Amino acid sequence: MLLKVLSIVFGYVVGKAVLKNISFSADKGVTFIVGPNGAGKTTLVHAIAGILRPWRGAVWISDTNVHSHPSAKRLVAVARQEPATPPFGLRTPREYLRLYCEFRGEDCSKIDDVLSLLRLTEYADEPLMNLSPGTRRKLEFAKLMLADTAVVLIADELAGLDAAARAVVLDFVRREARERCVLIVTHNPLDIHELPGRVAVMYEGRMEAIYNDYGEALARIAKRRHLIKAIIKGEEKRLREALSRYALSYSLNETGGINIVTATVTEAELEDFKRELVSLGDLINLTDDPVTPLLEALREKHRETYVPRGYKSGRLT
Repeated sequence: MLLKVLSIVFGYVVGKAVLKNISFSADKGVTFIVGPNGAGKTTLVHAIAGILRPWRGAVWISDTNVHSHPSAKRLVAVARQEPATPPFGLRTPREYLRLYCEFRGEDCSKIDDVLSLLRLTEYADEPLMNLSPGTRRKLEFAKLMLADTAVVLIADELAGLDAAARAVVLDFVRREARERCVLIVTHNPLDIHELPGRVAVMYEGRMEAIYNDYGEALARIAKRRHLIKAIIKGEEKRLREALSRYALSYSLNETGGINIVTATVTEAELEDFKRELVSLGDLINLTDDPVTPLLEALREKHRETYVPRGYKSGRLT
């Protein structure tokens, strides 16, 4: 195994643990880490990367304890959800990436190629503080693409990328996952559909379940559900009638002729419900989220029905 997380416990306040005896392992390939806000996903990522030192437990990468050997931090590369303020008065993306490569011992000659791939060339010598949030997110993924010495690549969310950059990053992940361990924290069902990988479910600081793929996770749920969000111009009365027929639960808010809908629908009713929405008026936006209801259902079912492979009572078996 390239990565082993052994019974780690960590918190930001003494006596209040955020990570509660988490153990899991991951080899080459993609592992998604999913869970509601506050589950401890980002804290776990930072503990694996060596940014945070656990109160107890250990993180091993390629037989090296990340927290006992400072040089082992080179084995992990992280694209953060919220990039830190660049240090040392660095002024441009090019300077930032050059310092990153020099600290890690990476090949600086690749910087221009990576900037070009992510369409960052025109911003390469612009002031860092003037960059938009989306451009700064691209810069985080540029770091991953330069980190040849890393064994574990971590993307704390793939959100915030434009379509062209997203395509480049997805292609990079698919290629690198053949030989490296890639962890992706996500709330976005598109990520799980577009990249094959295991699904690790976190809740309240615990690793609740680990599935070989999204299909296996879905198979644990007797009634699969989707969370539908829609914005539609149309007759409110007919819309309420449709929601009453198809939705297990819903909310409907009307503002200036615009109806904002949030509905939970079973998979069996999903396509009929979507067709009904299209027929009711001008459908401005529609999103289909199968992940949030999955997490809710797994929280209800996992303790009594499923123990993840290689995982028992918080320890690897």
